Order: sequence, then structure tokens, then C-alpha cells
Amino acid sequence: MRPGLRARLVLALFATAATTLAVAALALLPPLEARLRDDAARTLTLRAEAASQGFERLKPHQSPNRLLRALARATGAQIILIDTSGVRGETDPDVRGSLADARRALTTRRSERDVRKGLAQAAIPIRFEGKPAALALRRHLGDVGRTYSVVADAFAGAALAGLALALIGGFALSGRMLRRLRGLSNAMLAADPILAPAEVDTGRDELGELARAFAGLQQRLAQQEDARRMFVATASHELRTPLASLQTLLELTVDEPDPERMRQDVQEALAQAKRLSGLSKGLLDLSRLDAGIELRSEPVELGELSRAVAAEFGSERPTWVPPHEACWALGDPEGVARIVRLLVDNALRYAPAPAPVEVRTAAVKGHVELRVLDGGAGIPDTEREAIFQRFQRGENTTAPGFGLGLAIGAELARRMRGELKLEPGAPGGDEPAGARFVLILPHA
Repeated sequence: MRPGLRARLVLALFATAATTLAVAALALLPPLEARLRDDAARTLTLRAEAASQGFERLKPHQSPNRLLRALARATGAQIILIDTSGVRGETDPDVRGSLADARRALTTRRSERDVRKGLAQAAIPIRFEGKPAALALRRHLGDVGRTYSVVADAFAGAALAGLALALIGGFALSGRMLRRLRGLSNAMLAADPILAPAEVDTGRDELGELARAFAGLQQRLAQQEDARRMFVATASHELRTPLASLQTLLELTVDEPDPERMRQDVQEALAQAKRLSGLSKGLLDLSRLDAGIELRSEPVELGELSRAVAAEFGSERPTWVPPHEACWALGDPEGVARIVRLLVDNALRYAPAPAPVEVRTAAVKGHVELRVLDGGAGIPDTEREAIFQRFQRGENTTAPGFGLGLAIGAELARRMRGELKLEPGAPGGDEPAGARFVLILPHA
């Protein structure tokens, strides 16, 4: 069975710590032992050189044994004095090894030092009784071994403590991490993951970012679910009314003997059919946008296009205000016309006559703006963002509709690398004081 995430995290942390400690031991302990051995041989050489002047000052009839014993006490080593005639004195006659290094020092007049089989050896050239001689020093490195053992034992203890801490830290870290992941998993596997609140995670690491991203996803899904439910409720209400009216009107028309009354019923049925057609068209537009259908991108003269769209409504409203210069934008002509139509239609519905409705275009700082202004009651600040969401309508709205027009217009503008927004601030000059919608498109 494959180990779980917690076991893998702990094993990975333990293996990393063990590998690091092993590399540190290999990098520290062997060089340390070699350094201690070399320092021991060097110390013998330095002590012998310091004591060499005493041997050189001895008179021919004086024995070197006192100096040999003093040097032996100071260094803890066996001391041997040799010259061309042989051994002239030593501190431990019963233990004598090779004197090759001493003879080389006597011949070459150069110091020698070495460490072999736990024995530090040093030999220096001196003068004894006015003749060339050499001092040989031999010392067992038991204290070096003890020092190395102490360091190695301390390092091993520290390594064991470090591995134990790595295990404890691994279990603690993985436990906390798994608790946080389990909270996310429980929220995802809940009966209703949209409504099941995830645990609040204030961490500043990747898991915290994941938890906050999931919470944001939950919030967006909850908003979409609310919008869906609102749409179902609104659509069912809006569909029930025209369908019921159509059914009633058609039933009355069948048995209606009065031609004038029949004509009125047919006109009313036609109005209800138009409402149903508007809903189906809005849903079709949304489905096309969601499917990612490509829009054209070509130069569009917004002044002429807005004039043509305003003329389609065939009344004194809206008023088209000619621009000072040609306003060429980059976009899809049909998409731009669709946005202008829905903005003008909204303005006419929500700003009843005689409130003015104006359509203006202008080139502003590298982009082109098309503005639809009305003299209605305006839109509260609390609804400025909501009205661009699907199936969202103003709280005080009484005009028929489904809340799809502005959502479609905003998505069309975005797909044309533009923006549809509600203009903030107070109106300028002689502009109407109601809602002021602006379509921003890149300059062609």
C-alpha cells in the first residue's frame, strides 16, 4: 500500500536531515582527525626547536640527560639524541623504534615530522658538543584519539537530536498541513459544496492562498446559484404572465364576434409574444457569448452608427448629438449596434417622456467613447456593479425585463477589448442628470 502524504512528508524531511548530517560528518570528522594528528607532530617540532639552544650550550663534559628529561616532561614524548657516532642519550632506552627520520635530519640538516600508526614523530637537526646532531621525538597520539572521540560522540548526539527534532517537526508540520487540507476536502465533499463554508485559513503560504481561492470560488458559485434561482423565479413569473395572456387572448379571439375587440386582443397577444421573443433572444445571445464565438474587429465610425441606431426608434427621443469630428473605433459593427440599441431601449423605458435621452460620441485620449444619457431618476450607488451581472435588476425597477441586456452589453464590450460602465460623478454642462452609460472602445 502506498504511504500517505503525511508519511511521505515525514520520510522526506527525515531523509533530508539524515543526508545533511552524513555529509557534514564526512566533511568535518576525517579532516578534524588529520588536523589533530598534524598539529601534534608540529607541536613536537616546535618544542624541540625551542629546546635546541639548551643542547647547543652544553659543555663537552656535561650530560644531556637533564635536558632530555625536561623536554620529555614538556612534550610527553620519548626523546632520543643522536650524532654521527650513534645514540648519545634517550629518555626510554627500552623502547626504541626506527631512527631513519633522525638520521635524515642529521644528514640533510632539515627538520622531519610524520604521523604513522598512532605515533607522532619529529626530528630536528641541532649541534651537540660543537658537532652535528639530531633530536628525535616519539609520542603516542592517545589524547588526539580521545579528543576525536569526544568530538565524534558530541556530533553523533547532536545528529540524533537533530533527527529526532526533524521527526517531531515533520509530524507537527504535516499534521497541521493535513488538517488544513482536510478542511478543504470536507468542504468540497459536502452534500452542497457551494453552501458548505470552508474553514477560515489565515496562513500566508500556498495552502492559505488555496483556501482563500476556494472560498472565493464558493462565493462566486453561490452568487451564480443565487442568480440562477432568481432567474428561474423571474423567468417563470415573466413567462407565466405572457403565456397565460396569450392563451386567454387566443381563446377569446376564437369566440369573439366583434372585429374591433378581436383586433385589440390580437395586438395584446402580439405584445406578449414580443416579450417572449426578447427573452429568447437574450438567452441566445448569452449562449453565443459563452460559446466563445469570435467577433469581428474592424474600423467603425461611431458617430454615423449611433445616428443610424437612434433613427431606428422613430420618435423625438432619443436625441443624437453630432460629434465634433469623426470617431473611428475598432470593434464589431453588429456588436456595437447591439450595445447602443439596448442602452437606448433601457433609457427610453426607465426615463419616461418627456425626460430627455441623448446619444453622444467623442474621441478621448487614445480611445473612443459612446455615451447614452437620460434624464430619469438615475441608478443608486449600491446597484452600480450589480446591474451588469446576469439576471440582476434594480430593486426599484418596475419595467418588464429579465436583467440580461447590460450583462450582454458588458460582455460584448469586453470581447471587443473595450468596456461598458456607468459614468460616475455629476453630469457636465447641459447633460441630462439621470443615468449616464459609456461604451469605451480602442481607437482605430
